[in-house]
Amino acid sequence: MSGFIRSGLKAKAVPLNAVSVCGIANSTLVRESPKERGLELSQEKTVITETTEGFDFLGQNVRKYTANGKLKLLITPSKKSIHSFKQGLTQILRKARHLTQAQLIHLLNPKIVGWSNYHRGVVSKRIFTDIDNFIWRNLY
Repeated sequence: MSGFIRSGLKAKAVPLNAVSVCGIANSTLVRESPKERGLELSQEKTVITETTEGFDFLGQNVRKYTANGKLKLLITPSKKSIHSFKQGLTQILRKARHLTQAQLIHLLNPKIVGWSNYHRGVVSKRIFTDIDNFIWRNLY
């Protein structure tokens, strides 16, 4: 989502997501732009942090890592998201012991595909491999 924020006589297009807010956190723009739209930032819920420390946002972890002397931004599925997905799969597999293979595939497939599609645009190869191994171990 993006919006226009008027600063003096010029209008600036400012994307309103966690990564961009994190990049301009020291600016008064973060505090003033929601007020222009009739919104307020909750002091209890709002945390301004360094990107090198990272933060979780919408089931993904956003963090800058040092590699070859440069900072690289990596977005990965959060540990909480991975854990809750694995717990959900475990619960389904425990309740579905009496189902046939076709019924179990029909039950699991939408959940696996949905979670994978949500996280496919970020760095998630190792996590997908881990989830694949987790499902394999629980099925056999």
